[in-house]
Amino acid sequence: WSDTGQWSDASGGNTSSLTPQSNSKLIFDNNSFSQAVHTVTLDQDYEVAGIVSLNNKEVTFDLGGNTLTVSGSVIIGAPRFTITNGTLILKNENADQTFNIDLDQTKTSNLQLVIADDNAATWTINSSDLSLSALSVLNGTCSVSNSELNLSDLTVGNSATFIGIRNVSIQMYASMRD
Repeated sequence: WSDTGQWSDASGGNTSSLTPQSNSKLIFDNNSFSQAVHTVTLDQDYEVAGIVSLNNKEVTFDLGGNTLTVSGSVIIGAPRFTITNGTLILKNENADQTFNIDLDQTKTSNLQLVIADDNAATWTINSSDLSLSALSVLNGTCSVSNSELNLSDLTVGNSATFIGIRNVSIQMYASMRD
């Protein structure tokens, strides 16, 4: 992740000599990787403005036990994309904003999803089948529809709101707490 020779400002473009910053939107498309199989490894905690992956390559996004904080939508429409080994924190202080968490077809392993304490936005989970080691909704609003959530742990904070829970199946494999 911190290798400046791995990032570009344009699809398939030359390296930018920069790493993603808190205002960067990460876009993984078919021009992002020269190999058919690629791993992106987070080597420390980072913050970005959003993540979009629309490609047909086999990509593993290994958080390396670290935390990636995202202030905008997370849309993974790539059937061979895997997110593993860490925490995605979602936060945005703008109460008038709604952001999507679309991990449809995405494989997950040892992934925690946290809607942060300092969040005011609404986050909408649109994933037909999502397995998480933990889902924590600590503040703001979370909407879930047409989803099957497989969770080891679910935490809902006192200031958090779940709305629009429609056509949802939740399978718990451990504890649920508030």
